[in-house]
Amino acid sequence: MKKNYLLMKKICAVMAVVLLLSCSEETTLVAVSGIEIRSEEYSLRPGETLQLTASLSPDDATGFDRAVWSSDDESVATVDPSGLVTGIREGEVTISVTTGYADASLTLRVGPDIYIVGDHGGLNTLWKNGRKVWSDGFGGKMSRILAQGGHTYIAAFATDPVTAYNHAWLYVDGEATQLSGRFSEAYAVAVSGNDVYVAGCECEDEEYDMLKNRPVLWHNGVPSYLADYGYANDVVVAGADIYVAGFVTHDWNNDATLWKNGRAQKLSDSGISAATGIAVHGEDVYVSGSDVDPETFTTYAVVWKNGIPERYEEHAVVTDICVSPEGDLFASGYVVDYANRTASAAMWKNRQRIDLDSGGLEANAMSIRISGGRVYVAGITRQAAGISATRAVLWVDGTLVPLEDDPRTSATAYSVAIVE
Repeated sequence: MKKNYLLMKKICAVMAVVLLLSCSEETTLVAVSGIEIRSEEYSLRPGETLQLTASLSPDDATGFDRAVWSSDDESVATVDPSGLVTGIREGEVTISVTTGYADASLTLRVGPDIYIVGDHGGLNTLWKNGRKVWSDGFGGKMSRILAQGGHTYIAAFATDPVTAYNHAWLYVDGEATQLSGRFSEAYAVAVSGNDVYVAGCECEDEEYDMLKNRPVLWHNGVPSYLADYGYANDVVVAGADIYVAGFVTHDWNNDATLWKNGRAQKLSDSGISAATGIAVHGEDVYVSGSDVDPETFTTYAVVWKNGIPERYEEHAVVTDICVSPEGDLFASGYVVDYANRTASAAMWKNRQRIDLDSGGLEANAMSIRISGGRVYVAGITRQAAGISATRAVLWVDGTLVPLEDDPRTSATAYSVAIVE
């Protein structure tokens, strides 16, 4: 009897300890006051996966094991119980996570990667899918980006802080190579196999003289000069042919010019013309630019098709050009309203003008590309009267998409490239 009593006493003691421990554990439970979804990227392509993580606050909160992930549109992207997102088709999707005490959500874009180069606060800058991902810390201009063969190529120039001279540079996957020690600027890049071509200008003299800039084409870093004076604004490789567009300067005149394998073709006799871009489709070569009527001094947006000019409209400039797989011709640029002293961004499809929402008074469309049936245009807007800062923007099928920046600091988007 005494043994049973002692045994029962021990059992009660153990149960008391367990009960105390249980109570102690309950008293250390920390409620979830907030939850945040973290991600290294904010977009993914169809078929790709992206791991999301959720962090609770406070840091010692409990209950994460009860987190539940969900997608608001599983036809665009799905998410598994660990937060792994799988892209299905192009579109936007909201991924949410909840613990029962708190919840959070994150909007992701499923689609191609969109690269844009330009400047932010006067510094060379690269945006990826709307977010600023890189800046080299140099003043200057990132003129053109090309995404090809799994690599990114950027034609640019940087300003020497001592001499204030610009120097042409080429970036390949972020690695920079200086192309010239003289005053020089790089405006465009094209790649064919192992050959890299960069178009730009270089001053003839050691001391800078703007009247002595020469149109230059660097082939794997080796320069060749296309004329005595002028500028090379774009380069395209089509098959075995190398096309360069720009203008030749002589006697205070500028003549829009197309070079094919080094041989020049003057596109205008007005004396005030310039070629800005090239697109090749089949046997047709299109060159964008501007021309001035020598009698009225009216500026016209022009596209030359196989050397024959087609005027788009007056008081306008075409800055870039491309052709869709279906053969539709697209151009970007701007139209000037002299009465109100403003400019508005525009694009043209087969010569038909489409005005782009500027979000303010001033706008300029600088670059245009077609991918997956969508039209991407990079450029700038000025948000309101009295504000001098411009904003770097992207238009997707005409819809304005501001890029990540500081609205108090000027930013410009010069070129866009799409990676499917």
